[in-house]
Amino acid sequence: MRIECDPGENLFWASEENKEFVTTDLLEGGTYIVIGEAKMGAWSARVKLTTITEDDKKSVVTPQSKIKLRNSELVKFIANIMDRYENEWKDRDFPHISADMAISTEAM
Repeated sequence: MRIECDPGENLFWASEENKEFVTTDLLEGGTYIVIGEAKMGAWSARVKLTTITEDDKKSVVTPQSKIKLRNSELVKFIANIMDRYENEWKDRDFPHISADMAISTEAM
């Protein structure tokens, strides 16, 4: 997800079963990366925020073995949520991204 914000001090946070925070001191025009990862918790998901530097970003690749393991762990969960979406939630007023909302590479 891309977020544009004012330079200087900012606070980013994510809330699930736990709370994670990232404090910042940003330069105007700078690009920064924070990886948000959801993990299974005791009662609901937990979240982890990890900052990435320019040196780190080349090595941020999730191995296929980890993706396969995570997908196998979530098969029943995903099927349950998709079933509930189709049968309970689909008619709710969720945000929608249409084709005409595409942002050009030059604008990024």
